[in-house]
Amino acid sequence: MGSSHMVVCSACAHRFRIMAGPGMRFLMLHCDRCGRDKGVGFDAFGGNLEASAVGLGPYTLERARDMEWPEPIRARRAELRQRVEAIAGSCPCGGAFSPDAPARCPECGSDQFVLEPGDAPILFD
Repeated sequence: MGSSHMVVCSACAHRFRIMAGPGMRFLMLHCDRCGRDKGVGFDAFGGNLEASAVGLGPYTLERARDMEWPEPIRARRAELRQRVEAIAGSCPCGGAFSPDAPARCPECGSDQFVLEPGDAPILFD
């Protein structure tokens, strides 16, 4: 399940909303240059990602990040990541959407921010 939070940029104090994590029917990606978000639906794979990811079992691409998996699974994850990035296309800023890119402040581009005090996350899909 993905979530949306109000955050405050640590560099310039700009308040903005970020969306992060996979939904049940899509992945949330960010531009590797500007941090813009974009959802890529599993239907773009002709089904869901798990059905497209033979060999990954119940693990989505997002859950596989930063985990130590056996080489066959890591190799498959790289292939799936390339497919996701090809489907997402380019960002209008010239960057590339990636499941590994962080959200960024739309004012200064920093990827350092803190949750706004009293923020109640919005959970989606």
